[in-house]
Amino acid sequence: MESFDLSLPSAGQLISRSFKFLLLAVGTTYTNSSGSIYTNNNQRCLSVANVTTNAVTPAHEMRQTDPTTKTPIVPFFITENLRPLSELIPKDGKVGGLSLEDTDNKPTGNTMESDREQEKETTSVKAIVLAAGKGTRMKSDLIKVMHPLAGRPVLTYVLDAIRNADIDNIAVVIGHQGALIQEMFKDQNITFVLQKEPKGTGHAVLVSKDIFTKNSKEKTIILSGDSPLIASNTIKELVNHQEQAENSVGTVLTTQMSNPGSYGRIIRDNDGTLVAIKEAKDCSNRELEIKEINTGVYIFKTKELFDALTEVKTENKQGEYYLTDVVTILKAQNKSVAVFETMDSESVMGINTRQDLAQLSKILYRRKAEVLMSQGVTFIDPDQSYVDPMVKIDKDTIIYPFTMIEGETQIGKRCKIMPFVHLKNTIVPDDTVVDRKDSK
Repeated sequence: MESFDLSLPSAGQLISRSFKFLLLAVGTTYTNSSGSIYTNNNQRCLSVANVTTNAVTPAHEMRQTDPTTKTPIVPFFITENLRPLSELIPKDGKVGGLSLEDTDNKPTGNTMESDREQEKETTSVKAIVLAAGKGTRMKSDLIKVMHPLAGRPVLTYVLDAIRNADIDNIAVVIGHQGALIQEMFKDQNITFVLQKEPKGTGHAVLVSKDIFTKNSKEKTIILSGDSPLIASNTIKELVNHQEQAENSVGTVLTTQMSNPGSYGRIIRDNDGTLVAIKEAKDCSNRELEIKEINTGVYIFKTKELFDALTEVKTENKQGEYYLTDVVTILKAQNKSVAVFETMDSESVMGINTRQDLAQLSKILYRRKAEVLMSQGVTFIDPDQSYVDPMVKIDKDTIIYPFTMIEGETQIGKRCKIMPFVHLKNTIVPDDTVVDRKDSK
């Protein structure tokens, strides 16, 4: 499909209530009381029809790029002047061009204040997101946290949850394809820290030590970049639990799973006190029967965390520095680590395989359908319709099965989205029927 640059009409032309809309669609028919637009046989269409509407979204507010390829996406807009996209894209096809070859283990991007000695001893929570893992089980050339999940990179969901939990100081540890992550999130207030070699989760946290004050009241929450369903409320509850656990230097988020699989196991003593966290590969057969698992989310007092990390060894089957060993080290120092168990095991599911990606995609699409139905949208079969999280649909619209609605599509009131329709970054006015053109 060809792409075009879309230019806005003049302000005077926007005053009129009757507009001309451009539709660039694939295998889709748009019908309303004023006219129809149809694709041709080879599914390429650039047509204009007169429709009447009371509200128009400016093109500059809707223009998007594909998060993986950076290719501009053409929406359904008001337009007059068209220019081929080939005139706008550099011939080498590159966007950004960041390199990490000369980067050391110092923070890059939007760094925090350098003069830490002058900071007051105030209670604060900072976040570290581990996003350096390649994800070999995904069998992909693309790093795991950048795979699209319901229209957005996996890492996006984790960052959103942290911010919605009122934590603004965020460091993301990057490694393989780190430049791609930096480019995607360059406009966000994030500190990027490079882990040059994949030496394990403990090492990944340790390389970020320079960006923390390590004062007596500072706390650090650690999350995995491949757990996109984590809820902001769960993060808030974990932080609150740690603040109330005055005798503990940290808290581990756990949950129960009927089939724990490759998740690390929570080892407790007879009193129920946390003794250790063991990776599944290092567990005995008896330990593998434990149903309580490590979610990969922790909060620690910052100073105690980094002091313990300097004592972590690589005495395990992977030969890596495990972050989970911090629990054992702190216990040996007569310091306790608390446990906070969440009942929402779905929210802490991680992505390691394509099967995991498909499972979590299904969950997100179902959640979106539930929200829209509670707002007055009808789904004939929610399990057969796929609506991205950023899509907006007004009440009394009916979504038929086998539909894909992506990006920042906006659908008005009393519309019908018929089977086999695919919409992406599209504006659909009120009282519009969107139907698939019969193939010939």
